Amino acid sequence: MMHPNRADVSQRFITVLTCREAEVVFEVFRAAADGNRRRLPPGITGVDDVRAVMRGGMAFFVAFRGRQAGDSQPVGAIGYRWERGTLRITHVAVKAEARSTGVARRLVQAVEAVGTALGSTNISATVGRELDHNRLFERFGFHQTGEGDRLPMVKHLA
Repeated sequence: MMHPNRADVSQRFITVLTCREAEVVFEVFRAAADGNRRRLPPGITGVDDVRAVMRGGMAFFVAFRGRQAGDSQPVGAIGYRWERGTLRITHVAVKAEARSTGVARRLVQAVEAVGTALGSTNISATVGRELDHNRLFERFGFHQTGEGDRLPMVKHLA
């Protein structure tokens, strides 16, 4: 059951920003994994790994919850990169206390806006079946394009 004020807070006080601070990005991934290292994004085990993928061309948006810059807390993150004419979502994480509040949707919409601005006709993602991310992405308009433990998905942009 959703906390009575959770949806209200998430819709009015969530800000999605580009984030170049590897420590902030990793903190969201670590907290969202709930102590389960298998839930960390592939290849991300620490801050140095986040720095390395940033140097390799990956960008991140982070969702912050709070009314002012001084009291805002990072609650979600999404990693993406440009690959062969398509924007590809590589990592998504939302802290437990912010799940089911629209944070993931806002993060995906931010990446969609980048894709549209770059003239991409598709956004792709490869998601873990074991975490039910495929169902989450289906709700966002993605459809499955293959099989396996890591499911390839795509969304066509208008």
